[in-house]
Amino acid sequence: MAAFSQGRVCDRVGRPSNPHTWPVAGRDACPAKRRTDQVRTLTAQMDEPLYRGASAALVALLGVSKKRRARGGDGNVPGIWNEHWVSLCGTDAPVASFPWVDASLNNAPGYRDALELVCVVMDRLEMAAPEVVTAVVLLDAFVSTHGEMLHPHSARPMLLACCILACKLTTDEHVTTTGCCEAVRDCFTSLAPLQAARIEEQLLVYLDWRVPNDPDVYRACALNLHMMGGGTA
Repeated sequence: MAAFSQGRVCDRVGRPSNPHTWPVAGRDACPAKRRTDQVRTLTAQMDEPLYRGASAALVALLGVSKKRRARGGDGNVPGIWNEHWVSLCGTDAPVASFPWVDASLNNAPGYRDALELVCVVMDRLEMAAPEVVTAVVLLDAFVSTHGEMLHPHSARPMLLACCILACKLTTDEHVTTTGCCEAVRDCFTSLAPLQAARIEEQLLVYLDWRVPNDPDVYRACALNLHMMGGGTA
């Protein structure tokens, strides 16, 4: 896999469908915002090693994708993931969108930007270790085959899709996309349930409706995230 393990064993989780190539709504302007006390309140778990590790992993995978595009990889992404066309945030959102939506080649999102994003999403979805590890494994699996698609302007929808799917895969409880959408709506103020469902489905299409099921992949990912996040072995 792209950054944390080699090889992949998969289980099917559904049946394939055509990729979505156009957003469900028009582009919504999302200007730069300064970090606010409200955002800091929402990122209560910034000191959690796995959250920090997931943030470092996201930055690393963005770097992998950038290198693939530099070697000629096709970096086009489906419209449903492209925040240049359909943003997750409105002008009233408390989270900073500028590092993601308007990032330049020389000003890509850094670790602090990734940490804010990861903590906002994972904290709102109440993700513990199994969900965090699963989300990163899913993102890593995607990058291993379609890594050139991971841009700053597609990273937030992709991460959200991985997190929603991880929440569904790691519990016997009934987790709905609508419920997950409502949980993050105070940050992603333009996100609608239908949009969230299509973002999630698009990830499954590119994964061929399969998810890694090798326990060693998850153990290796958990260990790496913990080490990257500064946790003790």
